Amino acid sequence: MVWDTTWWRRWEGKCGWRRGSEFHFTVRLGNLEEVIEVGPTRALGSQRPKGAIPLIVRNSLQKAPSPEDFLRVLVAEDNQVNQLLVRRFIEKRGHRVVVVANGHEALEALKKENYDLLLMDIQMPEMDGLQATAAIREREKGSAFHQTVIALTASVMEGDKERCLAGGMDGYLSKPIRPQELNELLEFHLARRRETGQIAVATEECAKPLSPKA
Repeated sequence: MVWDTTWWRRWEGKCGWRRGSEFHFTVRLGNLEEVIEVGPTRALGSQRPKGAIPLIVRNSLQKAPSPEDFLRVLVAEDNQVNQLLVRRFIEKRGHRVVVVANGHEALEALKKENYDLLLMDIQMPEMDGLQATAAIREREKGSAFHQTVIALTASVMEGDKERCLAGGMDGYLSKPIRPQELNELLEFHLARRRETGQIAVATEECAKPLSPKA
């Protein structure tokens, strides 16, 4: 539902000829629950109003989200369509996301910032997901830090899970990615971080677990 209320005022000169008009309007966007007020708006031929035009949006008055309320997610994926879909899904749920196109770019991104989750495509040009994960684990030697890496793979053949596990990954999501599975992954890690204050590791409750053969 969209509604608006308007009023306008015509300016007259000494001889009665029109010099211009001012308008004031209020617009409501139903689903967004935002009210925007702008006024006065200068019409053609009118004088410029003093001061800045006020602009009030309800969402702009809300406090910025606390870092405890969202995850920082790094996505390493070379397919542009998949990049767009994953980015939109993660951002829609209030999380922060950075997208890179290969393993080299993922390693560079990790040098600059910390991420709660790394979603890593297995097959990428220049440096694939397994090579990049091996480099990450090499960096972590001698430290208590563990970067959670979730494999993104279009192949779920026998032995793929074990190969990802051996490469140092913590879990996997099969492509095409199912929104429900990705949402469960995000919610699980957010809940674990709130409870422990530490980066969570994938388990059976999210991102299909990887476990060695019995």
